[in-house]
Amino acid sequence: MANREHLKILLEGVDTWNAFREENRGVIPDLSVAELSNKNLSGANLRQADLSWADLHDTRLEYSQLHNAKLDDSNLSGGSFRATHFDGASMSKAYLVNADFSHALFLNASLPGAFLSDSIFAGANLSIANLEGACLSRANLTNAIMVWEQTCPKPT
Repeated sequence: MANREHLKILLEGVDTWNAFREENRGVIPDLSVAELSNKNLSGANLRQADLSWADLHDTRLEYSQLHNAKLDDSNLSGGSFRATHFDGASMSKAYLVNADFSHALFLNASLPGAFLSDSIFAGANLSIANLEGACLSRANLTNAIMVWEQTCPKPT
C-alpha cells in the first residue's frame, strides 16, 4: 500500500514532488497500489519508486519542457498503464513485469536493460524507443508499433 505522505506530496504537483526528492535523496518512494489515473506527472522524478500494482491509466509521465520523467530502476510490476504517455521518459532498468501497457505511448522513451516480461503492449507505440538489452520474453506485442531509426550502409 502506498505511503500516504509520498502520495500526498506527489498529488501536490511535480515541482513539489521533485523538490521533495531532491531534499530526501535516500528515500525510496512507495506508491504501490496508488490510484493515479488521468494525472499529469510529466517530468516527475520517480527513480526507484515502487509503483507496483498502481493504476496510472491515461496518465502523462513524459518529457516536459524542464525535465524528463525519470522512472529508472522503478518497479511498475502488475500495474495498469493503459494509454499512459511515456514519451521521452527515462526508464533504464525499470521492472515492468506483468503490467498492462495497452495503447501506451513510448515515443523516444529510453528503456535500456528494462524487464518487460509477461506484460501487455497490445496497440502500444514503441517507435524509436531505446530497448537495448531490454527483456521482452512472453510480452504481448499484438498490434504494437515498433519502429527504430537505423543507419544502414549504402549499397555498393
